[in-house]
Amino acid sequence: MTITISEQDWEAWEEERSHLIEYPDPDDRRDVLIPEPAWLAQGYTREIDLRDGLSVRIDDYQMRDRCEIAYSSASATLAVSAEQRALQQLDEQRS
Repeated sequence: MTITISEQDWEAWEEERSHLIEYPDPDDRRDVLIPEPAWLAQGYTREIDLRDGLSVRIDDYQMRDRCEIAYSSASATLAVSAEQRALQQLDEQRS
């Protein structure tokens, strides 16, 4: 079964779980860690604001099921992702 959610609903849901935010570096309020809910995934999302308009988001979790987010065409987010297995395969090929 695939969970499908709109970009707007996803953003609203993330805002609702803002009370779960942790700060890995207590002196830096721009570095936040948000645990994923157990019903959806195991792991966390970490966001680090580097400067205005530039941030890094690290999604380190394993989904319990497939999840699709329907992004609007107006979305201006560049997403780069890599799976650990793919990185391990590259390391093995280079050896």
